[in-house]
Amino acid sequence: MIKLFNLYKGTLIYWSQTLGDHPKKIKFLLTKIVDLSIYLIYSKVQPWREGIKEIKFDYKTVPRPTLPEEPLVGIIVPVFVQKKDIYTLSNLFKSIEQQTFRNFKVFIVDDCSPVNYEVPNYAEKIKTQKNGGPSVARNVGIRKAQETGVDIIAFTDNDCILWDCWLENIVRKFKNDLYTDAISGRTISYGKKWFATYHNMNGTLNGRPLNNGRGLMYGATCNLALRSYVTDKLSFDEEIRNHEDVFFCYNMLNSGFKIEFVDEMRISHDFGYKNLFLMNLIKYIKHTKSYAETMWVMDSRVPVLYDLIYQSSGIFNIDYNHHIGKTNAMQTI
Repeated sequence: MIKLFNLYKGTLIYWSQTLGDHPKKIKFLLTKIVDLSIYLIYSKVQPWREGIKEIKFDYKTVPRPTLPEEPLVGIIVPVFVQKKDIYTLSNLFKSIEQQTFRNFKVFIVDDCSPVNYEVPNYAEKIKTQKNGGPSVARNVGIRKAQETGVDIIAFTDNDCILWDCWLENIVRKFKNDLYTDAISGRTISYGKKWFATYHNMNGTLNGRPLNNGRGLMYGATCNLALRSYVTDKLSFDEEIRNHEDVFFCYNMLNSGFKIEFVDEMRISHDFGYKNLFLMNLIKYIKHTKSYAETMWVMDSRVPVLYDLIYQSSGIFNIDYNHHIGKTNAMQTI
């Protein structure tokens, strides 16, 4: 009971200090209590450990192969499209068309969607044989991208809008930094309902930097890019439907691959909260519960998961409000 009390106390003190005099501070703290409570009830994993041990990864110290002057980027989008998703998917396509970097191929991996939809001429639609989840779909996309001979693989989702320099900033980072194998960027909510704002302030999809300054613990697959040779060694665990990006990134780190955060690599994400508060609350609880219930899977696959969580920190969007925008290409990295 004392550990439980200290967990709530420590969490609220941390966020209270982080938010300062933010006008939505109280509402955020109340939601954070709900968030934490759902995980404690449904995760089957104790979020505290006796004797946290320091985790270090041995990154490769040799320069990575240089990229061509204009590398080919493969954009992989796993989809399970329902009628309500067609509008967000069309927004994604529009944002791809507006990219300033033009040497790319798009692979839409359809995981047995119940509705039909069209894809632009520049995109290739690939259907899985049966519904297997996002990990299966991403692996199908990876194999297709490898066959095409791409230099960089970039992942996003059908409920995202890519900022116009997204690809340009991905390519620039990999060309200028020969010691990084994967990158993840800033993901900003464009919904205006409270729970979208909460995720936005929380930086839910921004990944977690390791406190020792040696890159990211993980990056979310809605906004993740990697040098294609990474997938010669690694693939997504097809038994996992939630947290698969965390496990994939953990395997990258264990293999000596380094992941970095690139702020200018930005997308906007639709968390799907469009109804009245009560309906959105129910949706939020169901969504959080589904992730909490699979935490034991991650805990079994990544035995140092909570050691890493305690040795990393969040990247928050406290100063970004429901933004869809353009960002200039990075001048320096």
